[in-house]
Amino acid sequence: MFCEYESEEDVQVVCYKNRRVIQESHRIVIIRERRITRIIIKRIELEDDGEYTVELRNSAGKTESTGRVTVQDQ
Repeated sequence: MFCEYESEEDVQVVCYKNRRVIQESHRIVIIRERRITRIIIKRIELEDDGEYTVELRNSAGKTESTGRVTVQDQ
């Protein structure tokens, strides 16, 4: 999943899963580039199911974008 944004100044980015800050691990990687933040989940598992939010903050305020990831057992 990714979030693309545009800002003239530096942006603080925080990523959440089910309203809890995501802790990076060997399976979950957060890549922050100039205007894009990506959440990469390697070898997705049932526990990865949930609501993911990217929150952006700067001196003008804050905004967020939320998406739902649904993992089905096969």
